[in-house]
Amino acid sequence: MDETRTYLKNLTAADELVKFKDEMQKAYVPVLTDDVMNLLHVLIRSHGVRSILEVGTAVGVSAMLFASFMGESGKVTTIERDDNYYYQAVKNIDKFGLSGQIEVLHADAMDILRTLSGPYDMIFLDGAKAHYIHMLEECIRLLKSRGLLAADNVLFRGMVTGETKLIRRKITIVKRMRIFLEEISTREELISSVLTIGDGLSLSVKK
Repeated sequence: MDETRTYLKNLTAADELVKFKDEMQKAYVPVLTDDVMNLLHVLIRSHGVRSILEVGTAVGVSAMLFASFMGESGKVTTIERDDNYYYQAVKNIDKFGLSGQIEVLHADAMDILRTLSGPYDMIFLDGAKAHYIHMLEECIRLLKSRGLLAADNVLFRGMVTGETKLIRRKITIVKRMRIFLEEISTREELISSVLTIGDGLSLSVKK
């Protein structure tokens, strides 16, 4: 009976969080698309994920969804460097009663990743797109064996594949994202796939 109550509680919490996600999306806050959210939900539950490291908290939507998907035994460590986003995230996480499951680090991921010890069951990259390639080594180090590395927005509005016209001011991001995708596809310790859902989602499993 206790397990049933916990399960139903998590379903209700997730439902409220999805409503909040939709509100943030309408306010043009960067959040997970529904298809990416649903796939990650399935992967988190099916792989028994209990610890997640997220790069790029924004207002805390994805961190809260991840915590809800894992249940009360799950822990999320999330990194946000922007002052405004950081304080909004802390406020939102407290509002939804998830402060005990989520630790928000106010820092630049490029600096703080090397200080973390892990290992994590899953790492989710959703911060500065041009820095994905620069964070890859630390992510691999922090990921447990058979752990999951997910990176969002890897097709970057179709510019990475050439489907849409490359905007001049986005050239650096696109070039570095292409290098990132090539790297995860050829690294011996990773098994990777790139999906066209959302704005592109890469999934890698550490051997």
